[in-house]
This record gives sequence, C-alpha cells and structure tokens, in this order.
Amino acid sequence: MPNRKRSEIDQLRTKIWATMVSVAAGGLPPTRLEEDLKQRREAKSGGRETKEATGIWWRYLRGKAKPFKTWEPRPQTVWVDECEEFFPGTSAWFYSPIWYLLEDTEFLPSQILECVNLLPFRLREDLLEHGDVRTKSAFLLADLSLDTLFQIGAEVSVWSLGAMACAMRRAELSGQSPLYRWAGIGVLWMLNQLQKNAPVQLWQLLQEVKVMMTDRLNSFIYPMGGPMICPVTNRDLERFSCEVQRIHAIWHASLNDDYELADQLRLLKWTELSCGSDKVTK
Repeated sequence: MPNRKRSEIDQLRTKIWATMVSVAAGGLPPTRLEEDLKQRREAKSGGRETKEATGIWWRYLRGKAKPFKTWEPRPQTVWVDECEEFFPGTSAWFYSPIWYLLEDTEFLPSQILECVNLLPFRLREDLLEHGDVRTKSAFLLADLSLDTLFQIGAEVSVWSLGAMACAMRRAELSGQSPLYRWAGIGVLWMLNQLQKNAPVQLWQLLQEVKVMMTDRLNSFIYPMGGPMICPVTNRDLERFSCEVQRIHAIWHASLNDDYELADQLRLLKWTELSCGSDKVTK
C-alpha cells in the first residue's frame, strides 16, 4: 500500500520512535538533533554533507511526516537504520510489529506470519508451527492458549508487545473471541509496564496508544451466542498481572528444582495468588 495517507498509528509510531532517538541523543531539540545526526553521518562516511537543515526531525517529532513510504510489516527506511547505528535500541520502537497490527483492518495469515517472523526467536517459537516451504501460512501459525499470552507477558519489551499483537490477530483469525480479548488485555497491560519505565517524554504518547487500544476493545462486538461487548475492567488487568507473576514464580521454583512448589502454583486459582494490580487508565 504505497504512499497512503498517514494514519493515526503512523503518527504515533513515528513520534514515539523519534522521541526515543531524541532522548538517546540527550534530549536535543529538533534542529540541533538534525545537526547532530548530520555530524555523525559525516564522521562515519569521512565526507562532508552540504545539505542545509530540512526541518524533518521537527516534523517527525510532531507526526507531520513519516520515515517510510510503503505500509508493510517491516517498512524500508534509511533514517531508522542509521539512527540504530548511532543509538542502539531505538529501532525496536519502530520495527516492532505492534504498529502494523494495530491498524484497523483485517489481516491475512501471510501478513500475521510475516509479523511473527520479525520477532526475536525466543518470542516467535511459541507462535509458530513447524512446516516446509509448501505449508500454507495459516498452518504455520500455532494454536494459542491463555498460558501462551502470560508467557509472552513475562518478558516486558517493545518486541514482546509486538508478539502480543501477533497473538491477538492470530486469535481473531481463528475466531477465538475470548483469546482475542485476553491478548488485547495483554497489550494494555504491557503498555502499562512499558510506560512505568519509559522516559518521561514518552509517557503521553504511550497513554495515547493505551486510550486507542482501550476504546477498540471496549467497542469490539463479540459473537458470543449473540452480539455483545465486553469492556476491559481493572479486574482483568489485575488477573493478567497475577498470571504473569505466577509464570515467574513457576520458573523460579523449577530453576531451584522445587517441582512440588511449581505444581502447587499451577493448581492455584488466580484469586489465591498474592500479587499487585494494574488500573485501567484513560
């Protein structure tokens, strides 16, 4: 889908990535940031650029421009890759498949599979089935369970946020409405965790993503014996948090060869676990 108009997701994606680059560069204002990146380019190439400041970083930071033309799981973009060389870790905020999969459209199995294959191996292994080059995309996407979602949530990162979005779209594709809803809750829960540890400059932008995701889940119509909505509650996020903590506790018990404790933890109802809670905030 080349040269389409900038969507709200495109704007948020660009602003969040550009903000992370700005923070990594020491919080430079847009014009100074562009000059700094120009100097880094010159130092890298050994040459000297003659271009004047273009104001592109002012536009990136305000979502008035985007650093790619074609909407696809991994867009081609020179700026993102160059900034990753100068400020490692910033490109994850752009390349995570969360942005592609948050667009309000239907996705083909091949598109979801392409997003899964962008993830680090540790995250994609639970989302894929084994096959060969002749296997159809739909059959390469693994059947998922609630436990899969909690395991993804056990590692909080922008990549695991993308993995949760892959799980959400996979559940939607297979008509698993309850799992779709819980994966959406997982996206919200992860956004909460990322926001807690993000630079202050990113808080409002992540809040906008949370509001968008909350509104979408709250208005989604589930075919559960008839059309119905099922808004996200604080208790939903509290349960997700408890289940993720259960996963961590089981891993810790297993590492210490305490398999009896691990089994006991698996059998407990989530309400019997001792854990904190997360709030739905808008």
